[in-house]
Amino acid sequence: MERILDPCCGPRSMWFDRENPNAIFGDIRSEAITVTDRSHGRQDGKRILRIEPDELIDFRELPYADDTFRLVAFDPPHLERAGPKSWMAARYGKLSDDCRETTFGADFASVSASWSQRASSYSSGTKRR
Repeated sequence: MERILDPCCGPRSMWFDRENPNAIFGDIRSEAITVTDRSHGRQDGKRILRIEPDELIDFRELPYADDTFRLVAFDPPHLERAGPKSWMAARYGKLSDDCRETTFGADFASVSASWSQRASSYSSGTKRR
């Protein structure tokens, strides 16, 4: 039995071991995306992002019974504003205009927005209240 589920794995960026045999990596996408991004010094400015889940799944309708996994690593798409061809949108996924409240509910949306604002204030070295 696998002990970990990552239902929104994307390119498995948060994993040290991207082939962890104890995990099922799932995502709604399976694709290789070429993005132009000159920030990493490549002459052609292109990078390839590979999203290769073990299983194609939608986290809103998981095909598993309750208590199947000991741990669920849940990092869903959370970007609201990103260009259609941006590296950030390709890497992390982008919410549709109505997805946040219809998928997570209004309470989750406000908590998530609050966390996001707090995290950005810490990263800039200032703490806002």
